Amino acid sequence: LCLDISHALRCSDNWEEIFDKNSGRIRVIHFYGPETEGGRHAGLQNAERNFVRSVIDKIMSSGFSGILTLEVFGADDFFESKRIIDEEISSWGKRFS
Repeated sequence: LCLDISHALRCSDNWEEIFDKNSGRIRVIHFYGPETEGGRHAGLQNAERNFVRSVIDKIMSSGFSGILTLEVFGADDFFESKRIIDEEISSWGKRFS
């Protein structure tokens, strides 16, 4: 299964509940910031940092070993999103060491 977190939110679904119920079957997670008015997938620099942190916390604490896809459509959005993900993963590890 592929869990598209942002699509779940757009449909008012609880992505965490979907993840919890299907974590053993989810192999890919799509993640990006809020959509622009034109429907473009924005980078994570446009998302609330607490939301990004909650996603990374859920993924890391579950032992998820699948693929996390940054579903953005520009180099700037990709590299900024990757930087934010890297920071959150690093921070997650420090909280438990």
